[in-house]
Amino acid sequence: MTIKTALVIASFPVLAIAPILHAQSTTAAAQVTNPSEALQGTWEGEEIGRESQGKWTMTIIGNTLRFDGPGKAEWYTATFTLTPDQTPKQLQATITDCPQADFVGRSSKAIYKIEDGILTLVGNRPGVPDAPKDFDGDAASRRFTFKKAQAAR
Repeated sequence: MTIKTALVIASFPVLAIAPILHAQSTTAAAQVTNPSEALQGTWEGEEIGRESQGKWTMTIIGNTLRFDGPGKAEWYTATFTLTPDQTPKQLQATITDCPQADFVGRSSKAIYKIEDGILTLVGNRPGVPDAPKDFDGDAASRRFTFKKAQAAR
């Protein structure tokens, strides 16, 4: 066996797995470039400071969300965009329907993070021009924590 033949044979396993490694790195890059993927699915949680009122549900499919409060008296449907390159990450929801007619068509800005499977969302009232500055919130914001109840289909 010549040295050239030995090198070709020795490098074959590397060449054989190179497409697999490339596919994995491409998949990892796609996960990073699509930040809304982590948000997709149904989340259940509570509003901080109002836990006793019951569970909230938020379902995210694509760039739409449905937000339902305890007893379903308060609910929102919206389209959203993300600004994940800002710190903290931001979500801007444009309300498409809800029981409060003056909110329809207005935007609500929020910040979010996912840590240890917990989604923390702090959002301002529709029409407030800025997102909350931190996860403690302020008088214009509401705070929620969620756990994923169902992955996206």
